[in-house]
Amino acid sequence: MQLKTLLMCLSLAACSSVSEDVTAQNVEPPSDANVLAGTKTAAVESHFEPPIEVSDLVRSNPNNTPQWMVCLRSSKTEESKRITYSAFFNEKGYVSSRYSVILDPCASQTYHAL
Repeated sequence: MQLKTLLMCLSLAACSSVSEDVTAQNVEPPSDANVLAGTKTAAVESHFEPPIEVSDLVRSNPNNTPQWMVCLRSSKTEESKRITYSAFFNEKGYVSSRYSVILDPCASQTYHAL
């Protein structure tokens, strides 16, 4: 019985493989023009009050399908700077946006005017 269990575990281990998704890490960043256009679209979708501040283009969390992101926030008041919005990009341009979550690196970014 123990031999059967051992063989079954070994056969399952042989079926699993650990492979790194190299293609996801080698995705080219979008062009500056596409980033600017997508960031402006995300600013409108966020409904933040101007003036809007943005971060530079950074890699998003490895769990995200779009590999690039820009963080946005309103700089109208100190309180409004605490709420951030994330705009996601692939190599072709803007994909989607949403309010930032803890896993997004928005809290550690340096912001500048849009």
